[in-house]
Amino acid sequence: MIIDYSVARPPAVALKAAGVTAVGRYILAFEYAADAPAHGASQGTADGRLAVTQVAELGAPAGVGVYYAADWDVPDYAPALPDTPGNALAKLGPVGKYFQAIHAVKPAHQIGGYGGYYVGERLFDAGLITLGWQTIAWSGGQRDHRAQLYQTGATALGGVDVDVHEGAAADFGQWPRPHVTAPPPKFRGEYVTAGMFSLAQLAAKLGVPPAALLRMTAVRFGTFGDQLAAYENALHSGTQPASAPLPKGIRFWVD
Repeated sequence: MIIDYSVARPPAVALKAAGVTAVGRYILAFEYAADAPAHGASQGTADGRLAVTQVAELGAPAGVGVYYAADWDVPDYAPALPDTPGNALAKLGPVGKYFQAIHAVKPAHQIGGYGGYYVGERLFDAGLITLGWQTIAWSGGQRDHRAQLYQTGATALGGVDVDVHEGAAADFGQWPRPHVTAPPPKFRGEYVTAGMFSLAQLAAKLGVPPAALLRMTAVRFGTFGDQLAAYENALHSGTQPASAPLPKGIRFWVD
């Protein structure tokens, strides 16, 4: 069981008896204002710098996760656009600019996001987080499989109210850092499809999430190209199954 709490602290004996294996505390769950990401880039710069300072003062190692909270029902800032990975940044509005500013600070910690289903999905799709902490709130019963943590509810331990979470990965940015076998070096450079793999299969083969593969390709070539755009539109319209292979001759790029 993974839990988090704020000021009041349940006794260690109660945590042990309940089978608690990890505790999320603020700084690693970064939140000073529930809607801080709504204030955009300037707030992201300030929060990113503050997190870097606080993580250093704690003596936390590089690679530890900091989950920046979007702790409210984040709206769709571009409701007229279809909900596709290519539109994720537009739909995030100032929230996207907030996380872009955190990246610009170049922290040694992993950048994670906390919030409901849609904000987490779009942050992953835009390539702005590597760690996701999804709350049951504002999620409509949906769950993003990429999120490493899932907040399921609340309980009381040792007379203290705590939030309860499920862990979906061996490494969710915790400290002490886990001993996880490093993956083999991933493919880098240009890849041209041979009509054998679906988008998900190709992304797995290249060792990157599908959304990141699309983002890197668009940044490198300036466009998806007609074939890839048509493939993506067919997937999202439901006229083509996700298992359908990509057409032959599509160029992808992996940084």
